[in-house]
Amino acid sequence: MMAGAAYAQSPNASTAAAGSGPYPAVMEADPGLTTHMVYRPRDLAALGERKLPIVVWGNGACVNAGNAFRTFLTEIASYGFLAVAVGPLGPERAVANPPPAANPAPAVPAPRTQAAPALPPAATKASQLIDALNWAIAENGRRGGRYFGKLDTSKVAAMGMSCGGLQAIDAAHDPRVTTLGVWNSGAIANGPDPRVFAGANATKESLQTLRVPAIYVSGDASDIAFPKRRGRLRPALTDPGVPCLAREDRPRRDL
Repeated sequence: MMAGAAYAQSPNASTAAAGSGPYPAVMEADPGLTTHMVYRPRDLAALGERKLPIVVWGNGACVNAGNAFRTFLTEIASYGFLAVAVGPLGPERAVANPPPAANPAPAVPAPRTQAAPALPPAATKASQLIDALNWAIAENGRRGGRYFGKLDTSKVAAMGMSCGGLQAIDAAHDPRVTTLGVWNSGAIANGPDPRVFAGANATKESLQTLRVPAIYVSGDASDIAFPKRRGRLRPALTDPGVPCLAREDRPRRDL
């Protein structure tokens, strides 16, 4: 979850596919929010009376690059959403991890008394998701602006991947947020302080104060976040009156 990623510069990140939805989408930098990247339907007039729900997004590894998940966010925007990702235009994600060496040297176990290395401070923080929300709400009320009256500020999702998922958990405590989406992430009990490595107050205890519908999506046991999440969602995320969908992808044995 905390691992970094390798990057390769894209000639023009804004030429990504426009998504498969009915409203071909674009990614752009807005002069009023230079610290983020914005994803929206290209032709806002084509929406008619439809208003765009708002998605604020935290990146995997908490990277400060708003185009790191541009394919995913463009897809969301193409179905009639405004998505705002933390970070300006940065180098395009190429591979999440470098390929293993052909003949890797055997790992040397660390002494049992050796402390785990301290994690560096996060490059981004949960408050930047709130910055995105503040901007979107202000733009919805700004006469003469592109988004004036076009956003549905009653429908706001805080979402994120891995480290950004922790930021989304923190941001979902804002009373304006109505939905939480977390991908491959989870609060770490008795682990590093997420306020340091993720810039987010997303402890196991903070999960119990969430009061919005939530979706948690995680991979199988090969996912680093899997043991942090498994078995904790239903008791930790919600009270009995708040819906929670937990999806665990595993190979089917009946195929």
